[in-house]
Amino acid sequence: MRRFTEKDFQTRERAEKVLLDVLNPLKPYYSESCARLYVGNTSTHYENDTIPMESFARPL
Repeated sequence: MRRFTEKDFQTRERAEKVLLDVLNPLKPYYSESCARLYVGNTSTHYENDTIPMESFARPL
């Protein structure tokens, strides 16, 4: 992933592109309802039902 600069956030359109650049690679890992994100084992210690929800919130 490329580094983002201040220029990338000067307009709404540029900021939207940055957001999509970050989120689009995660699409294959979303649950069927798109409410959870399964990215594999993480180093956090949560209950199994909590991990996908926490993973979903991190990119936000």
